Amino acid sequence: MNTDFTKIDKSSFICIQMDEAGSVYYGQLKWLNSETGELRDSLDDLVPESGDNATQEEIDELRGKYKERVRHGLGI
Repeated sequence: MNTDFTKIDKSSFICIQMDEAGSVYYGQLKWLNSETGELRDSLDDLVPESGDNATQEEIDELRGKYKERVRHGLGI
């Protein structure tokens, strides 16, 4: 399948080095929860179970579970 990248909105694309050999990926990424396998576009809207009464520590702890960004969507 050939994709014409000139016609794709690349505003959400990120360029990252994928491995120690220097491989580079340019494309869409999601955050991976290492415990549950859940994927998220952003960590900005994470809400702990305590909801609006969440402390900053609870929010930081929840964000800490999303340590890895993985390729997801379009990219090269």
